[in-house]
Parts: sequence; C-alpha cells; structure tokens
Amino acid sequence: MPLTLDTASAVVTSLVEISHHCKEIILHAKECAKGDVEQFISRDIGKLFKVVWTYKNAFERLQVTNKTEFEKAVSHEFWQGNVREEFDEVLESEQVWDEFLLEVDSQLVVSNDRPLVKGDLFPSNLSLIDARTGQPTTVESFIGPRELFLAGCKVLLVSFGEEYGAKRWLEETGSSFDMVLDPQRKIYQAFGLNRSVSKVWSIECMCFYAEKLIQGRTFPTPLENVHDDPQQMGGDFILDAAGTVILTHCSKISSDRPSMETLLSVLRSMDSTSKLDELDQAKDSTIKKSTHEGPSG
Repeated sequence: MPLTLDTASAVVTSLVEISHHCKEIILHAKECAKGDVEQFISRDIGKLFKVVWTYKNAFERLQVTNKTEFEKAVSHEFWQGNVREEFDEVLESEQVWDEFLLEVDSQLVVSNDRPLVKGDLFPSNLSLIDARTGQPTTVESFIGPRELFLAGCKVLLVSFGEEYGAKRWLEETGSSFDMVLDPQRKIYQAFGLNRSVSKVWSIECMCFYAEKLIQGRTFPTPLENVHDDPQQMGGDFILDAAGTVILTHCSKISSDRPSMETLLSVLRSMDSTSKLDELDQAKDSTIKKSTHEGPSG
C-alpha cells in the first residue's frame, strides 16, 4: 500500500540526509586519517558517531524503530523513480563508509598467534590485577574450587582499562561480579581479540545505536582523564574448573554477544557432565573395592 504524500516526502528527505551526512562525515574522516592512523583513531574517530543521530531522526520521521522497518517503509515507495535513486545513493554511501573502515583496519597491528579454541588449556597463571583491591592476581585464583552460580559457574569480568576507571564502572553499575584488569591485554591476545574500527563503527553498529536511542537507552558518559579504547573487541568465554576452554565467542561487532540462553545451556551441560563423571568415578571406585575385597582365586 503506497504511503501518503507527506510520508513519501519524508522518505526522500530521510534518504537524502543519510547519504549526504555519511559522505560528509567519511570525507572528513579520510582527510584526518591521511597522516597517523592511530592519531586519527584517538582524536577523531568519535566524530563518526554523529551519523547515529541522522539514522535516529530518519527512523523517527518514518515512525519506525529499526533499519529493517525503515527499509521496508522506503520500499513501499520504489514505484517513484526519485525514491529508488536516493535509496541507491544511500547504499553507495554506506558501502563507502564500511570500505573506509576496513582500510583503516588493514593498517592496525594485529596478533597472528593461534587463538585459544575449545579444548585448549587456558594459561590461568597470567599476571593480572584485581580491579577492586588493586592487588596482583591470576585467573587461577578465581577458577580454583568449584563455586555454584546459576547453573554452576563463577562470573569474572576482564578489562584492559585503568584501575580508576574500573572502580568507577563497578560503583556506577553496582556490579557484584569479580573483575580483573589486563593492561597488557594478554587474555585478549590469547583468545585472538584484536582491535577493529570496522567492527565498532560500521553502519550496522551505527544503526544499532540509533535503535537503542529510540528505545530510550542512554550511553555512559566517558570518564574524564580515563583512557579508553572502544576499538578493542571483546567476547564471552567459558572455562571449566580445570581451566579448559569450553566455549569461545569472539564478538563480530561491538554488540555481538551470545544469548543468556546459550551460555546457560553450555553451563547446564557442563554441570550434567560433571555429575556423570562423579557417578562414573563412584562406580569405578565401588568396582575396584569389590574386586579387592572379593574372594581370591
């Protein structure tokens, strides 16, 4: 069903604004990145976030809440030649945006070491810092004796940030989880978590943030005098009590995280396996005892 004339006009306005702002922002970014890429990242990369507001305004103008709904609303007006042309302009500008970020990524230093995978033994004696106490610690001290939490685990947060910033985050969020600091990013390197501009600032990510703003979400204000590196990719990992890697999930984009259902399913599976192992050990012990105490030949 065709949109009203007012809505059709809003579609064209939104498309023009998106393509224009994407091109304008990336053109400026390309100029800034001509020199030192790391300097561009530390000083100017945040300016890319301006396009989030462009998408948010476009979504609200068409009374939609996400990119999929937006493109569906636009497609209703494809019978008008100018709408199709402007939509093609948006696709081109978004492609230019993402290709530029991939080019920046190609200039970043990444680790080529083999990352840990399921079944590997995690180096749990890596030197870390307890974010709450500031004292030296290791992952080993947290995964020692089995502790029950939900389906049978203990949650450990890992950050590469500064102690002050970590304590402020713990205070503001009220998190009760343990946190360790990994300033040399040894754990990140072990799991193959590199820095990436394209995975953090892609059009897909910008639209994700626009959608969250429409939902009424607010983003944390950067702490003054605290160095941050949003380009550092994260992930979710599960180790058993012996330090063996059970699950690895390296985020493909900044918002990519495994669902709680997925994590709990793995944990419950581990819990069931552990109980079966205990039963097997008990049966084995009983058999050996019976054999030892039974009548001799």
